[in-house]
Amino acid sequence: MKRLVGILLCMLACFQVALAQIESEGTPTPFALPAQTYHRSATSFFYPLQIDTTQALVSDQRNYAIGHVAPVHFTPQKDGIWEVLENGTRVWRMGLLSDGAASMSIVLAQLNMPDGAKLFVYNPSQTQVLGAFGTENQNESGILPIRPLIGDSLIIEYQEPSDAAFNGTFCIERVAHNRSTGTFNGSNHCSPHALFTNDLPQQKQSVCLLYVVSSTQSSFGSGCLINNTDGKPYVYTAAHNFKAAEDANRTIFYFNYAVTEQDSTIQGSQECSIGGSILRAWATNIDMALVELNQMPPRDYRPYLAGWNRSKSPQAPLISIQHPKGDSKRMSYANTTPVISDYPGYFENQIKKGWWHISRWSKGCTEAGSSGSPLFDKNGLIIGALSGGQSNCSKPINDYYARLDTAWNFHSDSDKQLACWLDPNHTNATSMPGVDPYAEGTCHRLKHIEKGNNIQALKHSKGYYAGHNQLQHTAFAEKYTTTEEGTLYGAYIMPFKGRYSGDAPVYLTVYSGTDQPTQLLGKVLVRPRDLTCTREGKWGTATKTVWKNKENYIRFNQPIAVPKTFFVGVEIQYNSLTTSDTLALYQAKAPHNYAYFYNGSSWNPYSAHNISPTNLSLWIEPVHCLGQPTAIESVNQETISIYPNPTPDKVTWDAEHANAYQLYNLQGQLLLKGTDNQVWIPQKGVFVLCLFLDQQPVGIHKVIRY
Repeated sequence: MKRLVGILLCMLACFQVALAQIESEGTPTPFALPAQTYHRSATSFFYPLQIDTTQALVSDQRNYAIGHVAPVHFTPQKDGIWEVLENGTRVWRMGLLSDGAASMSIVLAQLNMPDGAKLFVYNPSQTQVLGAFGTENQNESGILPIRPLIGDSLIIEYQEPSDAAFNGTFCIERVAHNRSTGTFNGSNHCSPHALFTNDLPQQKQSVCLLYVVSSTQSSFGSGCLINNTDGKPYVYTAAHNFKAAEDANRTIFYFNYAVTEQDSTIQGSQECSIGGSILRAWATNIDMALVELNQMPPRDYRPYLAGWNRSKSPQAPLISIQHPKGDSKRMSYANTTPVISDYPGYFENQIKKGWWHISRWSKGCTEAGSSGSPLFDKNGLIIGALSGGQSNCSKPINDYYARLDTAWNFHSDSDKQLACWLDPNHTNATSMPGVDPYAEGTCHRLKHIEKGNNIQALKHSKGYYAGHNQLQHTAFAEKYTTTEEGTLYGAYIMPFKGRYSGDAPVYLTVYSGTDQPTQLLGKVLVRPRDLTCTREGKWGTATKTVWKNKENYIRFNQPIAVPKTFFVGVEIQYNSLTTSDTLALYQAKAPHNYAYFYNGSSWNPYSAHNISPTNLSLWIEPVHCLGQPTAIESVNQETISIYPNPTPDKVTWDAEHANAYQLYNLQGQLLLKGTDNQVWIPQKGVFVLCLFLDQQPVGIHKVIRY
């Protein structure tokens, strides 16, 4: 029995790593655009979108509109260009152009791909690539929103293997032309950065940025994960963040978007995102919305389900955590007890006395984009979500938060209340503490460089210590020592400068070793997605992507087991590139040396550098999780083809590859098991199918019955 429970836990851990917006291994095919298609007058490949950007954007209360949305209907069956590769793989591409856009995003609908198929979205030079997306990204709604790419053009690529069980289908249903990409460090300076304070460290991990693509415009809002007796990934936010109920399916949720603890000028990574959700409750007259994410944020996102309190007399001090103007996470403080109040205006048929009135903030304020942000009482429990107000740095007064206790069960309908979702067993609890959904395998972001260190890209006489230089050192690594063996899911790297180039790839590496890197444990191509883009002249020559002052979170294709002492670093190549503008990592001088370099034949500490020895730490921060990766986390999910999926009734697979199965729902309950090569799915919905060969786990699949 214990073995079965262990297999189930392993299965669910693996399953959660690969859903929704989470991307899997794969690369787009090499694609050189014909020269004539780089010009705006050519329409043979890039479809020029006709988006009326003259219309005013409407920001309701304190959400933040950033772009216009065009409803479209592009499909591989009638649009774009197909080609067949030498191995029989069918490849479809389509380019979209929206003149003057700062960034663009798309929403896919009716998504139904066979096993082995992959989908990518990238800029014309392939220096920014989102994907691969595959069957693991499908869900019951058939909708997949894909987060924005910088620039006014993008390409969608779909790859389908020659032996696919069926031809995939999908349509591009919405395209967003954004006037901005968010306003990093553009919000009011009086609200401190979240990671620059010591308050509510766990609750900070619950707050997320919402990027909503409605039928007419795109906008930013705020929200937070909220705890419940079922442990589901619910996000609590403001109803007015959604123009319609369907918008919840077309929302991207960003976690961990915050400046670094060491330097507020370094923009945080926006790579920890979840695409899509299901609207569970929506009451516009109390401005409350509750959505269920398509998956629990994976372990390395370090999520936290915040607790709540439905008391009618919460106590100060109060703290609000938010993403004003789509900026990195900020905080506001109030020392006075909130007052029960009406909301002055806007909400039609509003519930009387349904809001907490914050008369004055003692530090910080709220802004457009803060809508839906949680208000925490003195015990760190949620008591409401922001509707709007008047506050700013010069007059931090009069903000209004929709009361959680009113939204609890004022309405009797389940789709307009919180009670039946947060407390479905009717315990009548008046409060609930927060919880780490991965408490038994908690992850930490390790670091050596601290706030106040002199962080820079140090040089010696032959160039940068950590990066391309005249000595042509090819690899650099940072040493970490922990108290327990663990698992690495990825690492943050902070480049001072650099150029992303396919001619000189950069790899993230992990080594074991004691005094120096010894055995290579894992290696993954660094394919940056969140970089500072430099546009060189006109659109047709905007091919250079510059690394500068923006951290990048690089995930490993599979979790890597590491001993108590390990090394994380980067490996570079030179080829024909110059040594001055390709890559240089930030470092800081340290009391003890943690950094190592490879000179082409051996690893050496920087304290023994051949030109200028010094003790250094590299700005590389791995995400280290307690425990070891399970056997099933190393299983290749594509080795076994199941079909059809989605299905109207049953799925089948080759009996030579798997001769037993277990079918679970998303809550981990075992529904069916057997020794066969097919299973009838009992009802409509999304399920987890775990396959076995001679009692050994060999595959895990998400199965959808429509």
